[in-house]
Amino acid sequence: FGKVKIEYSFMDHLEESYNEYVDISKEVKKSNNIWQVYRTAKVIDAKNNYGAKNAIERDKLKISFRLPWYLKCNISAPVLYFKKVILILLPDKVLIINKLRAGAVNQRNVIMKFYNQGFIEDEVNPKDSEIITHQWLHPNQKGGPDHRFSDNKQLPVYRYSYVDINSPEGINEQIMISNTKICDRLNTFYQEYK
Repeated sequence: FGKVKIEYSFMDHLEESYNEYVDISKEVKKSNNIWQVYRTAKVIDAKNNYGAKNAIERDKLKISFRLPWYLKCNISAPVLYFKKVILILLPDKVLIINKLRAGAVNQRNVIMKFYNQGFIEDEVNPKDSEIITHQWLHPNQKGGPDHRFSDNKQLPVYRYSYVDINSPEGINEQIMISNTKICDRLNTFYQEYK
């Protein structure tokens, strides 16, 4: 098998815009924590789950700017390595690659929703994120400490940026990024570029 070649030629102002998008994406890659969220569930017993309303399962998300070996392109593009799929964000399309097949979705059909939200962090403490409050490991009904637990401690709630990536063709991924300032820049740029 040979490589698939993809060639782009831009008008000057569009090339500048795309390069700015890639540069901002490279800044996102430098965030302390970048997670893919692959499962979310409603919490029934909030008292034993930090008072959280939802529980998530997450893994580190790898972001690269090197295309897989079987693709050759004259531009750089963000490559997102999710647990079950690879998304390659090209200027006009998103390539979707999994173990069994590959496809492309028109960039206009892809919806990226950006928002900030608190997350109770008990695993890692990202230095590039803001602590917005603290939450007891075992809260009482009023939100204070439940004194029945001797190991009860406060956990930091960090502000994370969330990016939901969806399309009618079946893309359904969620990313958590610790550096909200750079994600706000990416969101602003995305809204203008789209």
